[in-house]
Amino acid sequence: MRSYKSAYEKIASLCDIVLIEGAGGLLVPIEEDLYMYDFIRLFEAKTLLVGHDALGCINDILLNLHLLDSLGVEDYEWCVNFKEERESFDKITLPFFKKTFGRVLSVQEDMPLIVKSLVAYRDVDGDKL
Repeated sequence: MRSYKSAYEKIASLCDIVLIEGAGGLLVPIEEDLYMYDFIRLFEAKTLLVGHDALGCINDILLNLHLLDSLGVEDYEWCVNFKEERESFDKITLPFFKKTFGRVLSVQEDMPLIVKSLVAYRDVDGDKL
């Protein structure tokens, strides 16, 4: 883990924002005892969970949100990446998510809101705004 932290610190010293893409899901193993979700704590990373829009998305998104909550991750956002036709999602899934969460963000339609919720803006003195 030390090598991951060291690599992250080198990159972070050169950049305003470091984006860590966790392809495959939160439970994907990186090493024998290291999983994708471990990077959230290791790097104190704000997290964006991107869910799919196909059959099973309610279960997949709820399970991942439950995992984030059970890990004590408080600083996260979630959204849906639409790849399929939206008619079925809008008719069946969207009402459930809106009733449960109040809103559903979309990669295609809500990127400015998603970015705003994840990026901490700083003033010239380095204080968070």
